[in-house]
Amino acid sequence: FASASVMAHAVSKAKQLGGAERVMVCERGLMFGLDALVFDPRQVAELQRACGPEVPVLVDVTHACQSPPSRDMHASSGSRAMVPLVARAA
Repeated sequence: FASASVMAHAVSKAKQLGGAERVMVCERGLMFGLDALVFDPRQVAELQRACGPEVPVLVDVTHACQSPPSRDMHASSGSRAMVPLVARAA
């Protein structure tokens, strides 16, 4: 989970040091508490502002609807029903 300014630095490094001409970034959600990922549409605008208009911002809505595994679980879970709603918000 990286801030928009950290991602802007990563984009800059990929272009300058890695020789990448085209770079895109992905918003995957933010950790809220200990067991919930949430999608904040403001992050898309922040990423676009920080990384530049030429850098596409993708949103991984399935990840944003995921619930990380708890101590008793061996796999993550989530709410598939929320994916279309979050995708429309993106």
